[in-house]
Amino acid sequence: AYTTALVRQLAAADGERKTALAGSILSLNSDAAPAHDAEASAAFASGDYETALAEKRETIRLNRYDRQQYLEYFEMLRHTWEQAAARGDRGTAAEMMALMQAIPEEMKEVLDGTSVLGRKIQDQPNLRFPEEYRQWLVKRGFNSY
Repeated sequence: AYTTALVRQLAAADGERKTALAGSILSLNSDAAPAHDAEASAAFASGDYETALAEKRETIRLNRYDRQQYLEYFEMLRHTWEQAAARGDRGTAAEMMALMQAIPEEMKEVLDGTSVLGRKIQDQPNLRFPEEYRQWLVKRGFNSY
């Protein structure tokens, strides 16, 4: 009951209050995707990209049918890639690019792993990788899409 109430508060909070609420929620329930998402956003805003990406991955793990989470993760990776490329960090840039390239396949695997019963429900998830994201990758020489 406490977790649900705190998650409701999380949606309206910002800044340090949001971070504190996320911590409280995670201490009660480590599987609360909204709290991991708030942690990811706070870490990203403070420039802690490693933590941000790890928290966003956890958000996706807990909420794997939510297309928006994959797209936000892609945007975090793209930003981190751009930062690494600008400072000449080829290793980090390559790592971020590889993670971005993996997203369409991850989304496909979630759909492929959906049970027969899950495929029969009326409300089917949209896990199509957006064309504009695909084109962004293609422009950077990744034509396997």
